[in-house]
Amino acid sequence: MKLEAVNSMHVMTALMCYFRYKRNALVASEVDLYSYGKSDIVADTGKVTYDVEIKTTINDLKRDFKKYKHSMLDYAAGKSSYWVPNYFYFCLPVLLIDKAKVIINEQGNKFGILSYDYENSRFYIPEKFIKSVQIGKKIHNRYDTGIRKKIVKRLSSELCIIYQDKYDIRKEEKMFLGFNADKITLDNFEGVFKCRKKPIVIHALQINFPEGFIVTTPSGKVKGEPGDYLMFGPSGEKYPCKKDIFEKTYTKV
Repeated sequence: MKLEAVNSMHVMTALMCYFRYKRNALVASEVDLYSYGKSDIVADTGKVTYDVEIKTTINDLKRDFKKYKHSMLDYAAGKSSYWVPNYFYFCLPVLLIDKAKVIINEQGNKFGILSYDYENSRFYIPEKFIKSVQIGKKIHNRYDTGIRKKIVKRLSSELCIIYQDKYDIRKEEKMFLGFNADKITLDNFEGVFKCRKKPIVIHALQINFPEGFIVTTPSGKVKGEPGDYLMFGPSGEKYPCKKDIFEKTYTKV
């Protein structure tokens, strides 16, 4: 795994899936816990809460210990504290773990460590990219329901953002601006003429991987199913073609 290929959003996606599907927790990103500060990931199992900070460089890890939240973690140790999660974890790419572990443990024994490694998983199942390296020490015993409410509010905000972007009526209106060609027929519009498609020879490969395949086309990434064909266009472009459509449209040269 190349370290430069990993960014915080890759790790965040895997952590969200890890806490949701493997730990059966309520989880959200960028949760603001008032004076404690904002956390990359906050998770709530119904019994305890977690704060997870994502670090993709050693320098970023070192800077984290200057945050005010670490003073609150020290103050909350063994006490009944509000807005402070029960556990604090760092999550880093697996290539940084050895160096990071030394730096983290120099700051005390309360921190847990999770590693992110996508190369050791055969299929794209993000929750399997996360492994526990070091179990964190419980900071205090109070289960704060206020943190759970903050997670729910943050999830609601994230859903609003997703739906606002997906169903933005202004975008939909722009998509359908222009001349409406539905009413054109062969008989009612001047300039309609007969034409024949040029017999261009292209290349194809049938792919039978059980999980199918993904290819980047001029329109973006597209998934092909097992048995579909990978087509190589005359300009070098690639795109998938359904098996039944290929068999109806193409013959081997």
